[in-house]
Parts: sequence; C-alpha cells; structure tokens
Amino acid sequence: MAALQRLSGVQAFKELTGTNEAGAPYELALRWAVEHLYDDYARRGACVVYKVGQDRPFVDIRFSASKAILRAGLIPMVAR
Repeated sequence: MAALQRLSGVQAFKELTGTNEAGAPYELALRWAVEHLYDDYARRGACVVYKVGQDRPFVDIRFSASKAILRAGLIPMVAR
C-alpha cells in the first residue's frame, strides 16, 4: 500500500464492488486469485488501480503461476 501511495501521490483508495465481464469480483480476494492462477488471462486475479478522472489504469497487476511451479507440477494450497 505504501508503494502505491508513493507512486500515485494519493493516501486513500476506494475498492470497487460488483463483478467484471468475466464474472470475477472487483474486490481483491486472495483465495479467488489463488484458485484462478491457471485460468485464461481474462479470468486470472488482478489488481487494477485508476487515478481519479483517468480512463486508463495507473497500475495493472495480474496474478499467475510461475513457470517453476508449472514445471514442478505443484498446485498451490488454499486454506479453507
């Protein structure tokens, strides 16, 4: 959070509610991001930050499994 505050010059952020076109929730949920690490790009978890009054993202972070995890055949554990 501190890094986003430094980069953007903004101290407070508002999280969106609802879902996007792919059915993913706008709010960041770690469990959802982990469960969709192997999905197509559009269904993977993301954190997108917009500055007020701008249509383009300021920061767009996409979550995916690393190549090392894929090669090893490991599947991430999700606490239930």
